[in-house]
Amino acid sequence: MKGKKIKGVLIFGLLALLASCGPVIESSGPDASSATEGSSQLASSETTEASSISSSIDESVPDSEVSDPPVVTTHAITVVGDHVTASGPTEAEAGDEVTIELTADADYLITGATLNGETIAVDDGTITFTMPDGEATIVVTTAEIHDIVIDAPDTVTVTGKTTGIAGEVIELTVEVDEGFVIDAITVDGEAAELVGTTLTVTMGEGDTTIVITVSPEAMGEGEGGIVEEW
Repeated sequence: MKGKKIKGVLIFGLLALLASCGPVIESSGPDASSATEGSSQLASSETTEASSISSSIDESVPDSEVSDPPVVTTHAITVVGDHVTASGPTEAEAGDEVTIELTADADYLITGATLNGETIAVDDGTITFTMPDGEATIVVTTAEIHDIVIDAPDTVTVTGKTTGIAGEVIELTVEVDEGFVIDAITVDGEAAELVGTTLTVTMGEGDTTIVITVSPEAMGEGEGGIVEEW
């Protein structure tokens, strides 16, 4: 009887101990709780780091620096002209300084140029201008070069230009050797006269031919030589 009483007390005590421990939660292993906690901490760390980088980028690049770049507008440069070749830029921005090199064909001369209708200087075949806010059209004029042909004896010396263009007025110096006089001068078949030693000619649409004739200067009595009487 005494043994059964002790056995009942032990069973009652065991049941009381189990009740005080509460419900038992199953897990996949002893490290499951630790792994879950580690994953949560890693995700939180990555999120914090990404947020920090994004904030750093936003603070280091002002809005004014990441806006769209300004649009650059260029305008065309056109060179028009016969018997001339141009080299240089074909477009430029308004305000740029532009230089155009012009080369005339053989036997041609550059006589002038305009920029958008306004006269512009041609300095030794070079044009320099400030690009307008729009297209630039350069018109170059040229003229054919003609020769000045002198037909005169060796006793006559003519100095001055040897070529010219149509309409050009040219002054030449004509000198005759001592002992000779000029009989006549013609320019393209038309009679011409000296003013002192200067001969003025106007170039035509082709070569200009000057013909000069001379004769020995007449010697009067007592000026040397023998005058025979017939």
